[in-house]
Amino acid sequence: MKAFITAFALCFVAVLGAPDLKNLPDLNVDNTLTDAAAAEAEDLTETLKASLSQGNVDDRTRLVADLMSGYNKGVNPDDVAVQFGINLLDFTVRENSNALDSYVWLKIVWQDDRLKWNGDEYGGVQVLRVDSTTLWKPDVTLYNSADPVNMVNCWDSNMLVWSSGKVMFVPPCKMTSRCKFDLKRNPYGEQKCSLKFGSWTFDGNAMDLQFYNKTQSIDLTELNDSTGFEVLSTVAERNVRTYSCCPDPYIDLTFNMTIRRLPGDELFNKF
Repeated sequence: MKAFITAFALCFVAVLGAPDLKNLPDLNVDNTLTDAAAAEAEDLTETLKASLSQGNVDDRTRLVADLMSGYNKGVNPDDVAVQFGINLLDFTVRENSNALDSYVWLKIVWQDDRLKWNGDEYGGVQVLRVDSTTLWKPDVTLYNSADPVNMVNCWDSNMLVWSSGKVMFVPPCKMTSRCKFDLKRNPYGEQKCSLKFGSWTFDGNAMDLQFYNKTQSIDLTELNDSTGFEVLSTVAERNVRTYSCCPDPYIDLTFNMTIRRLPGDELFNKF
């Protein structure tokens, strides 16, 4: 729904022209909004404003050249805080191998002060779409992967970079997680699966991992309803752990999902 609203708003801007930014509705001043809803409204407002401030190709070319001069994608930002969330699109239960295939959009946001700029010096440019292979990005991966070689397979989509240094990366991904099912003895019973994410190399002192928009659940707004299973609930927790390998704490975000087979689904699978 949010994607539809954003697309509609951007089309509206393209057709009717750029309105005065001062007259944009203030989406943030509503005390009845939850923190998550307010944060989403802020993101939408930022996207709308940025869509009106693209500059031209010469401005963007000069800006990218200046930003990349001396930039090293192999070096992480200082004390970086990363917001992380999941939008579930579809999933497949692999009963015989106790695994769950998930198709998702990951939502990853962080601050990189090396990417700040003054829009007035670049024709008013406020946002860039940048090849994700050219910038540093968090090495967040799936800890409980059933495929330890290809833990998360993602398309390297562009990143959005704002003049404030804020970076947003929303790649579409496929992943396979371990999940123990009990469908033979309890075909219509509740099944519980989890997706456990964390940085592979950065401890909690170097990279603080938090929930995207403070939302401790999986976003199901784009979920396909033809999976043969229904999602009863999702809840997520943030854990800080110390492992035997290393003295520093590591953070994981674990998304727990309760699913149940729809009546009759197992009959269709036999034919």
